[in-house]
Amino acid sequence: MKNYLILLMLCLSGIAITSCSPPKDIIYFQDLTTTHPMDLPEIQYVRAKHEDKLLINVHCRDEKIAKLFNVMGHGYYGGGYGYRGSATGMSVSTDLHTYNVDINGDIEFPVVGTIHVGGLTRQEIADRVRDILIEENLVKDPYVSCSFANDYFYTMGEVGSSVIQIPKDAFTIIEAVAQAGDLSLSAERRKIRVIREVGGQLRNYEVDFTSAESVINSPVYYIQQGDILYVEMNEKKQYSTTLYGNSVRRPTFWMSLISSILTFGLTIYAFANKFD
Repeated sequence: MKNYLILLMLCLSGIAITSCSPPKDIIYFQDLTTTHPMDLPEIQYVRAKHEDKLLINVHCRDEKIAKLFNVMGHGYYGGGYGYRGSATGMSVSTDLHTYNVDINGDIEFPVVGTIHVGGLTRQEIADRVRDILIEENLVKDPYVSCSFANDYFYTMGEVGSSVIQIPKDAFTIIEAVAQAGDLSLSAERRKIRVIREVGGQLRNYEVDFTSAESVINSPVYYIQQGDILYVEMNEKKQYSTTLYGNSVRRPTFWMSLISSILTFGLTIYAFANKFD
């Protein structure tokens, strides 16, 4: 009788283990320790590309001359750095206040004409415009500023759904997750996906946030405008639904079923022997 009770307890333990497994893979950067530092990759700045919108302002001592190069003056209104939320209503007709980068990476600048800006950073664009104005004797003492009007990335899944503006010239995926409000406890941290358009194709990159090495060495360590940050739910949350939780394809389903059958059988057998 004692052996049957032991078997019964083992079966009950098996059910508890298979149905109530503790959460795992929650901690970030598990391989980054005080004795194991890691070198950061080369900084990658946000660079202008097709369909970007640039806000370029020229200032000089003679503001009448400066106005020749400023589209619609200073009427631009944007969401501001760190903006989070729907893009609808984010700005007041940005097309009226910005320069559009065409498919060749060019913009049409007043008086000057075509300027190639594709692949340049914000500061490099400002420097190029300033140099051209000086070289062509259009402005003697120009100060040129440039910013991206549509430098946004998108979040979906277990990190929330939002449109977030990139707040600085070099912005990492770690900062992106933090600015989005962090991952939920049900996020699959080993498979953080970044979907990026490269050469007319959508490419999918996966980053393991439990490994600092995976994050740092990823080609998407630095976020670009237009990136989609998608975080899947972990298996525990998937299996909490009826569709997945009762799936016969899951090994834990069969383990739980067998444990339940054994437990039920041993219970009946133990009670039967008790009254014999």
